[in-house]
Amino acid sequence: MAVLAEANIQYEYSKTKLIAGRQIFESFITRSNDTKMIPNTFEGAVLEIKDIPKTRIRGAFFTAQKLRDHTEFHDVITFKDGNGDSWGNNDDSAIHKGLSYNNFKNAGADVNHQLIVVDVRNKSINGLKVDVTYASVPNVVASITGELNYKIALPSGYSLTPGVRYMHQMDDGGGVIGGATLKGTLAGQSGSALGYSNIDSLNSQLAMARLTLKKGPLKVQIAYSQVAGSGADIVAPWRGFPTGGYTRAMAQYNWYAGTKTTCAEVNYDFGKAGLVHGFSALARFAMQDFDEAKQAAGVQADSNILHMDLRETITPDLYAKIRIGLVTAAEIEKVSGNK
Repeated sequence: MAVLAEANIQYEYSKTKLIAGRQIFESFITRSNDTKMIPNTFEGAVLEIKDIPKTRIRGAFFTAQKLRDHTEFHDVITFKDGNGDSWGNNDDSAIHKGLSYNNFKNAGADVNHQLIVVDVRNKSINGLKVDVTYASVPNVVASITGELNYKIALPSGYSLTPGVRYMHQMDDGGGVIGGATLKGTLAGQSGSALGYSNIDSLNSQLAMARLTLKKGPLKVQIAYSQVAGSGADIVAPWRGFPTGGYTRAMAQYNWYAGTKTTCAEVNYDFGKAGLVHGFSALARFAMQDFDEAKQAAGVQADSNILHMDLRETITPDLYAKIRIGLVTAAEIEKVSGNK
């Protein structure tokens, strides 16, 4: 595979920067996520302003996206193209399959969309980091997310950081077209069905909290997340996982409506501790409680996952990593409508 994934021009004046063209944009909702060595990139413009002390303001307007395993840029949210080919548009594993080319066309809606992201980060209060992100695909869906992390110094060199994140998702026409579930099984319907109270709306909420204890090479964290059971699944197919950094384990998608996740992790840097040069290890255990009433709509059964990363930094530019995921999952419930 070969693709010109990044090609842009940049203009800087004082503490203001403008980048136009193909680029990586790391934010709460978007990530390069380049584990396949061909990163997720976007086409458009980003303005970044740092003129206000301890504050960063960014605005992004993207007209196209190139997923990690794609060689061409495509629409930011439309699933499949006019030929039914998923490679021709956004086929991310977290895509909303109800927001497909045919469904947009049948609804008389545009199949070409833009992604708008505006975020603000402020560190004016010592120890407190405040993040606010607004994201929108006009005429489809929008969201606003707030996050607070406050670092508390403890005796003996320890620090404790409580953090909270709340995401409010707002329907902007996409619910009627694609339905409330990411699987697309409720597209074009209305009322309540398969565990969803309003199947033609994308309105939803996601809340999470964590406690992170650190000292030198050691990091220990416990976290919890919950998606509103009465709302829709969370729409975020741009590799910025909504529960990332809190309760998401490797290859897991725990932002379906009604999902509750409890997660604990330990991360230890043996190199920093002076024990094994360049070596670090992470172990994360997540207990995922999905809503059984929604399994007929495609939501998975309850599961527990143990995720481990073993990493050796050979040089500053070269590392090797082994990733392990061990999953135990319950059987699908025999609820009405299951196939």
